[in-house]
Amino acid sequence: QTRGWFYSLMTISTLLFEKEPLPHPYKNCLVLGLITDAKGKKLSKRDRNYADPMDMMETHGADAVRWALYANTVPGQGTKFHDGAAVDALRDLLLKVWNVYSFFVTYANIDAWDAKAARPEVAKRSDLDRWILAELDATVRAVRTEMDVYRSHMAVRRISEFNEALSNWYVRRSRDRFWAAGDSADKHAAFATLYEVLVDYAKLLAPFTPFLSELLYQNLVRKVDAGAPESVHLADFPLAVDARVDDTLRSDVAITRSLVGLGLRVRTEQKLKVRQPLGTAIVVIASDDEERAVKRFEDAIRGELNVHAIEFTREPAKYVEFTLVPNFRALGPKLGKDMPACKKVLADADGSKLHAELSANGAVEVTLPSGTVRLGAEDLEIRLSAKEGFAAASELGRVLVLDTRITPELRAEGLAREVVNRIQRARKDMDLAHEARIEVTYQADGELADALTAHAAYIAEETLAAKLLAGTDGKGKRHDDTVDGLPFVFWISEPPK
Repeated sequence: QTRGWFYSLMTISTLLFEKEPLPHPYKNCLVLGLITDAKGKKLSKRDRNYADPMDMMETHGADAVRWALYANTVPGQGTKFHDGAAVDALRDLLLKVWNVYSFFVTYANIDAWDAKAARPEVAKRSDLDRWILAELDATVRAVRTEMDVYRSHMAVRRISEFNEALSNWYVRRSRDRFWAAGDSADKHAAFATLYEVLVDYAKLLAPFTPFLSELLYQNLVRKVDAGAPESVHLADFPLAVDARVDDTLRSDVAITRSLVGLGLRVRTEQKLKVRQPLGTAIVVIASDDEERAVKRFEDAIRGELNVHAIEFTREPAKYVEFTLVPNFRALGPKLGKDMPACKKVLADADGSKLHAELSANGAVEVTLPSGTVRLGAEDLEIRLSAKEGFAAASELGRVLVLDTRITPELRAEGLAREVVNRIQRARKDMDLAHEARIEVTYQADGELADALTAHAAYIAEETLAAKLLAGTDGKGKRHDDTVDGLPFVFWISEPPK
């Protein structure tokens, strides 16, 4: 193709129209490698080592197939194309976009929110709202830059990062605002922000996932404004809004999300469910800017990690011990024969002091036979062991420690949260409306019964239960379940009209 088609076209047009700007066949030509199967083998009619694209589109949708090709194709390199790639696209992007859209529409309809109503100024909205708008604008700028130079695979990566920020942070952290009873300025700002994001997001996705983008655009824009362009593909591609740029806010949230990720990793490693509250999370602070960022979003960290308090320290040795070892993959090519000496120097050094130096300066200096070498965070692997009663994780010089000791009071809170989960799951199975009030009768013993009594108000509020009563024979549908191995029987009914 390169020799017989692209090259020939350009050669012939140059010979015929050497000094004329037109009619050359193209200004840019993007050449891809071979499309292969999941194992990297060239697709072959004889071997039948490929899935029928039409079957894939019928099963997963054309948008999933398109996104899989965009995400896995680097110019000049081969592309592994198989059914699993479309499944990944559906799971990692399309379903998440749809879930965010569905969430917005569900609660906008419940609250009868009007997209035509006046919206609050961006400057007067919450940090969370201004952050997602700043992330959207940064994404728009990045996608425009990458597409201008034909790097669609890089544009897709940036969109994927934004998708995670929108679905796994903004919507998660905003749910209570949408669920809140009544009307408020903050709730209206949340609706306005998510609406604005979804409209621009539909336009941003249009070249990549045209069908989903069209559906979102028709429902969010055309139903509201009949004078808008008839199709998302006739609308202008989004532009970044300079007034919404806030790099400090974006950096603060990035630090916050990083620490939350560390805390969730600790919970996973320690087999501690997120629904089980813990007493304290200790953040090892490396700088004043980092402490300011964490304090700005302290409530978010507390909520995501389900801890009662956040503490700050610049003395991690109180909770953990550090060991720094070489990242052999990164350092091997750099150090060569000095690698064993580097390993020994790091092993003999005070790990806590080295970690403090790394956190303060972004690098540590070690003396090797060939001279002094500066090692950055990417050159080192930080291993830490927490002291009894604590667990910790570290990344890029940041450390988060969880107090893993569970008191009877924390245990009761955890059981109450598990009860909420069981009732909410039952509501979903019964296909009850999101706003439907219910009455719950339950049967439980021992510590589970005590937890239900102690946290009855919380359980009722979270499950929209007008009544939450202990009993042996309730009204409505019976559900037999367990909570941490403890029997839990409950009945759900809707209150009399």
